[in-house]
Amino acid sequence: MLATLVALILTVLSTVLPAGAEQRANIPMVGWLGPNPETGPHRGFRSGLRELGYAEGQNIAIEYRFSEGKVERYAGEIEELGRLNAKVIVTDSFPATNAAKQERLAIPVVFVSADPVGSGFVNSLARPGGNMTGLSLMIEEQFSGKWLELLKESAP
Repeated sequence: MLATLVALILTVLSTVLPAGAEQRANIPMVGWLGPNPETGPHRGFRSGLRELGYAEGQNIAIEYRFSEGKVERYAGEIEELGRLNAKVIVTDSFPATNAAKQERLAIPVVFVSADPVGSGFVNSLARPGGNMTGLSLMIEEQFSGKWLELLKESAP
């Protein structure tokens, strides 16, 4: 699943970056928003990026922001990532995703959620709408086709 999430984020990045962006001094920045630096999945995310040829500080930058368990901090962290010109924000928890949704960002947001439709993050899985997209963890038959579609796109 982590590889699929990394592929989804890289797909989003490729749609928001101008051609030749990697050759310029400015490298694309991903904002990571989560509750805790000790327990978050950001380590696996970095590992997945390395496996795909992305080296932090060389051809991709990642700015990590953590709420340290204080949900009210997310709004400020999201605002800061916007000022830093993040090309995409990755959220690793329901509160972080919910805060990003409430901020009504122009920046794409990629998340993993148990029920993104029921949580109000997206309109539907087929057509998320807005700037939010991600993976659903629902284990219902109707989602299996979408998972397969994402896997085929990320690892043809």
